[in-house]
Amino acid sequence: DLSFSLRQGIIYAWSRPKEWFNMVRAGVKSYASEDVALAMDRQFFERPLHKPMQEAGLDYVDRWGSISQQEEMVMSHWAEKTPGVKQSNRAYIVQGNKIRADGSDADVMGWLPAEIRQQVEDGIKTFANLDELIAATGKTRQDFERLAEWHNILSGRGEIGKWLQANNVWLNAVLYAPRFAVSRIEVSVFALRNFAQNPALRKIVAKDMASYVAGTVAALVAVDQIPGVSVEWNPLSSDFAKIRVGR
Repeated sequence: DLSFSLRQGIIYAWSRPKEWFNMVRAGVKSYASEDVALAMDRQFFERPLHKPMQEAGLDYVDRWGSISQQEEMVMSHWAEKTPGVKQSNRAYIVQGNKIRADGSDADVMGWLPAEIRQQVEDGIKTFANLDELIAATGKTRQDFERLAEWHNILSGRGEIGKWLQANNVWLNAVLYAPRFAVSRIEVSVFALRNFAQNPALRKIVAKDMASYVAGTVAALVAVDQIPGVSVEWNPLSSDFAKIRVGR
């Protein structure tokens, strides 16, 4: 399923286009090849920042793990027996794992001093745990935990509590994609709270949200110029920002 890029991953399209395009390319290739998907998994775990960011709470979806931890679009082992579904699920999960890893890694690299950042880029330096990364950046454990949380919710992995998460298969059957729905609310709440209270994340969340809003408005303005297509710009209307085709 390549819809991840325009649904869960849409905010990255405007704020982090390089990472977004790399994610889309990985998804397309993974759809076509199990070997590519396995290579993407290896890259995830071989990243210099993998261990500390895993410790900070960055989500990784294991395609062979518990079904309750899977992406909400792919919560069915039986469905994978249908031709094309297995490939679709594979692409979907690969995209989510890649954008969370690439996005968070880019932010952490921005926190590292130039000399250490170059060593990481050259493959000379790795970090065995979060304490080492904290010492290298001067940031706090909470800063890294919130950064991981930010990328989890940006990519549609909303926090719904441990009990609901463990029973997400049934919850997903009643309320379609509850973690994704919750994440869209959490994005705004998280951005406002951390912009005001967390200097380490202030620039990151401001850039992501400003880029997303600006990109969305630009796209709507462009669509509004198409003959026969209109966009509702009245913020008091229930159809605000909706696209209408025809009369």
